[in-house]
Amino acid sequence: MHVAIIMDGNGRWATQRGLPRTAGHLEGAKAVRTAVETAARSGVDTLTLYAFSSANWSRPSAEITGLMKLFGQYLFTETRRCVEQSIRLNVIGRRDRLSENLLRSIDQSERLSSSCTGMHLRIAFDYSSQYSILKAAELATRRSAAGGALAPDEFERALHEVDHSAADAGPVDLLIRTGNERRLSDFLLWNARMRSCTSPTASGPSSTSRGSGCSKRLCQPAAALRRAVREGRRSRLNEARGARARACRAVPRCVRTRWRGSAAREDS
Repeated sequence: MHVAIIMDGNGRWATQRGLPRTAGHLEGAKAVRTAVETAARSGVDTLTLYAFSSANWSRPSAEITGLMKLFGQYLFTETRRCVEQSIRLNVIGRRDRLSENLLRSIDQSERLSSSCTGMHLRIAFDYSSQYSILKAAELATRRSAAGGALAPDEFERALHEVDHSAADAGPVDLLIRTGNERRLSDFLLWNARMRSCTSPTASGPSSTSRGSGCSKRLCQPAAALRRAVREGRRSRLNEARGARARACRAVPRCVRTRWRGSAAREDS
């Protein structure tokens, strides 16, 4: 199962509480850990997180600086946890606009977790699906035979190369967006072209529970992941039952009668 999450609403969550937007991003990073661990325990094969879009460069410079610093800290602290849980970490997106320090951190995280065989965790940073598709089409066209048609597998290989994707993630099975919105925001347009966007009910990284000033962590993406995995298992079970029923109907009636007779004789 491939699950993708658009992490939205953290800045608004902080603003509504009179906090700087960077405080919301910090709380969102804490919630990401819960989502990652939940996905790994639930048997998710690939988890793709939309951390920083190419459009985010238009935000105030102070906020961008804070996001870059936060991402570097996340890679430093979470890579070891990923390795311990056999989670392979991969950063997808452009790298020509990132600092040398951040590029070294990305390279180290990917190298240390490259032999992990568990869940594939992809973090989309400075990512634009439109940019990736355009560059992949240009690259695949140059490589294809002169005048020949562009095959889908050739395009997908070029798309993986442009995105720096370590492995083929496949189509998105579940797309979640926090922040009470349903826009794709230029995220995985090729992989999620057949999926609608699911939005948790609460906005932001956390919500406050009832009680005397008691704040309870509530990771909405993690809750949505748990529901989706349960629904996905039920769906696969129903599909298997339907396949068996169709296979049985495809067998001629006379053969099914002989099968039932043979089974009755064996039971006796």
